[in-house]
Amino acid sequence: MTDLVTRYPTGFGRWLCAGDFDLAKEMQVAIVGDPADKRTMELVGEVRMAWRPNLVVAASPTPLPPGVPDLLADRPIVDGQPTAYVCEGFACHQLVTRPEDLREQLR
Repeated sequence: MTDLVTRYPTGFGRWLCAGDFDLAKEMQVAIVGDPADKRTMELVGEVRMAWRPNLVVAASPTPLPPGVPDLLADRPIVDGQPTAYVCEGFACHQLVTRPEDLREQLR
């Protein structure tokens, strides 16, 4: 095994990441809102704030265009504000509109 690790270090690292993704708690974040809106970018920035290797993120402007990934389907904005949905195994927690609330759910 050591021989393979030294011959293919990048490939072995990717293999470890894939194994970790398979074994770890899977989380998804769906963010919907106007990309030009500062509040949308604050939600996106909160997701990017820390390294989260097992987090799947999808974002889209509203209205949602046809053919969006399932993670974004049927995810409306709330009260005209950009909205984030944090999900585990595609079962979503309480939706949030504030970056600090999103940060709390991502812990």
